[in-house]
Amino acid sequence: MALWFAAVRCLKQPKAVYASDFVFAQTTCPKEPTMPLKTLCFAIVALTGFALRPACADSVLNFDDLPFPGGNPLAYTNLPTGYQGFDWGGGQGSSSWIVSPNDATGWAGGTRQPYSHSGNNFGWNSGGTDLDLTVHGGGTFNVQSFWIRSWMSINSNVTAHGFLAGREVFTQPFTTSDLYVQITANFTQIDRFTLTLPTPRNLLIDDIRVSVVPAPGALSTALVGIVPGLCLLMRRRRGRSAAQEPQP
Repeated sequence: MALWFAAVRCLKQPKAVYASDFVFAQTTCPKEPTMPLKTLCFAIVALTGFALRPACADSVLNFDDLPFPGGNPLAYTNLPTGYQGFDWGGGQGSSSWIVSPNDATGWAGGTRQPYSHSGNNFGWNSGGTDLDLTVHGGGTFNVQSFWIRSWMSINSNVTAHGFLAGREVFTQPFTTSDLYVQITANFTQIDRFTLTLPTPRNLLIDDIRVSVVPAPGALSTALVGIVPGLCLLMRRRRGRSAAQEPQP
C-alpha cells in the first residue's frame, strides 16, 4: 500500500522522477532524472492495482462434469475432497454432499422433475441438517448466489452462514419449496460457508456461483520484484545515453 500512495502522490507533483525515491530489496537507483514522472507512476499504479485486486473470475459449480451411466434410478456419488478446488463436508461426513443425475428417479419418488436447475446433474444433502463448504487447502472465497429447492412438496426453513476465522460474518435465512429459487447471498471474504436446517430434510442445490480470493501478498510480492528491475533498466538506459554523448 505504501507503494500505491507514493505513486499517486507523485502524480500530483510537476517534476521529474528520481528513481532513488523508490528503494526495494536494498536496490537504490541513481538520483539523476531517468524518465518522465507520469510514465513511471502510472506504471506503478497499474501494477499495484492488479496486485491488489480482490478476487479471480467467478465460476459456477453445477456438477455436470461428473459422469453417470444411464438407466440407474439410484445413481449417486459423494463429492470428493478437492472437487473444483473445494472441500465438501457437513454433518453426514463424506456423504454430506451427494450428486445425482436427473434420471435417478428412485431417490425422489416421482416428485417434480427435472431435479437439476441446469444441465443433467444436481447436488443434494443426503437428508442431513447441514452442509459445509471450504477452499481446499485453506483460503477465503466469495459466494455470490446459488439455486436451491426442497426435494418433495414440503417447505423447508434454511439458513445460510458465512464465517471468517471462526466468527459468523453473514447470515441469511430463507424458505424453500419444490420449485428452484435463486438465493443471492453476496457473502464476501469468508473461509467457510454452511447451509443449516432445524430438522433433517432433503435439499437440492445447483449452480453455486463462487470466486476464490488470491492469497494476500502473492501478487504484491511479485510486484516488489518487478520494481527493482525497472530501476535497473532505467540505470542501463542512462548508461547507454551517456556513452553515446560526444566527447570534447
